[in-house]
Amino acid sequence: MIYYRRIEEYVVPGKRLGRNVRHDSESLRYLVRAPSKAIVSVLHDRRVGIFDQKDTGSCVGQATIGQVGTDNLYGALPSGHVAVDEALAIEAYSIATQVDDFPGYYKPGDPNSEDTGSDGLSGAKAAVQLGLASGYLHAVTLQDMKGALQSGPVMVGTVWTAGMDNPDSSGLVHATGDVRGGHEYEVIGLDVDRRLFRCVQSWGPDWGDHGFFDVSDTDMDQLLHREGDCTQLLPLSVPPPTPAPVDPDVRAWWTEEMQSWARAHHSGSNGKAAKASQKLAKAKGLPV
Repeated sequence: MIYYRRIEEYVVPGKRLGRNVRHDSESLRYLVRAPSKAIVSVLHDRRVGIFDQKDTGSCVGQATIGQVGTDNLYGALPSGHVAVDEALAIEAYSIATQVDDFPGYYKPGDPNSEDTGSDGLSGAKAAVQLGLASGYLHAVTLQDMKGALQSGPVMVGTVWTAGMDNPDSSGLVHATGDVRGGHEYEVIGLDVDRRLFRCVQSWGPDWGDHGFFDVSDTDMDQLLHREGDCTQLLPLSVPPPTPAPVDPDVRAWWTEEMQSWARAHHSGSNGKAAKASQKLAKAKGLPV
């Protein structure tokens, strides 16, 4: 089952967005694995500069290539690789608009193209198509996202509120005010003690803390529950992921973490996916 929804954007010059919602139930077969060790603070080195999407809705391409430009992905690129820069981000965005489920596509210089925005899943597919990642996994809970960050950066797609447009003096944005649209952004770190996620903006280095900002885990949890998603690209040094078996044996898929997520309160597409997951588990005689 694929659920998709275009999020209308209230455009603020210099602060464009461009993320839409696209959730595929098949993604539940490609979940990040729970870490074997306790969650600790981590900060991954972003090896490229801060991008600026300017007047395009290309945040999906910016976050996708931002991940590629961060360790552990950047270090796994072959020698002589393409430049990991703004031009590549626009190329990834263009590909994403061609593989997603939304009408229209974006291609610079093409008079028939439209700046449609896209989604994180399609951005991940673009990275694989460009030969920049071996595959991708998904995190469906805040704890799963923290677990994914133990091994590398992730990108999240969430609604973006007016209160997030300008971080406070400490670099923290607050998920308050009206929804201004949907946004995709890279997350490179986690501070366990301060309960903060370190994120990267795509509005140039003069915004926020030199292009970086923080989100509290309380706000991030709320954002993920509002049709949010989290996608992690896999470096070329690891093999493509193998889908977890669902039929005929769903036991490997119906983990304690998955059960906890399915039983939690969700809205929108996450709520539909949670109900579908419980229905499948029940049909297979597993505890619900």
